[in-house]
Amino acid sequence: MMDMTELKNMDPRTVDRSTLVQRNMVQIDANATKEERLGEYIK
Repeated sequence: MMDMTELKNMDPRTVDRSTLVQRNMVQIDANATKEERLGEYIK
């Protein structure tokens, strides 16, 4: 898993699209804190 620094420095034009997750497939725990929800979404 990449850390935020690696992601920040990545050129989005070079990302292998087959490794990406569709955002509508992301499930977030509504009872989690805002920071936890954001972290889960980014993950």
